[in-house]
Amino acid sequence: MRVRANLSISLRPNPHPPVGTLSQQGEGLNNRSLVVNHTLSILLQNEAGALVRVAGLFAARGYNIDTLTVSATHDPAVSRLTLSLQCDDAGVAQILQQTRKLVDVLQVTHPATALAA
Repeated sequence: MRVRANLSISLRPNPHPPVGTLSQQGEGLNNRSLVVNHTLSILLQNEAGALVRVAGLFAARGYNIDTLTVSATHDPAVSRLTLSLQCDDAGVAQILQQTRKLVDVLQVTHPATALAA
């Protein structure tokens, strides 16, 4: 009996290197971006499926959510979602813009940039 197996492996570089390493986009430090931990605070409507839509946005772009906390606000129709993730500054800027476009999202803040301003 003869068994044949065709195996095809495609190796692609990880677009999101681990925390503390530099991406390998160029030789100079100006072409590299540092991956750091970011915390986002999101106010969203307290409706079924709102959390899934926000989490799905991160998953679709290949970002892992490290921590996720959802709590009630003084308004029962609004919830506060606080999450942390690891990405570079360009990645977090893109995520902020795209999260603000979701229907259930009322406000998105990145406390580190708010303190720096």
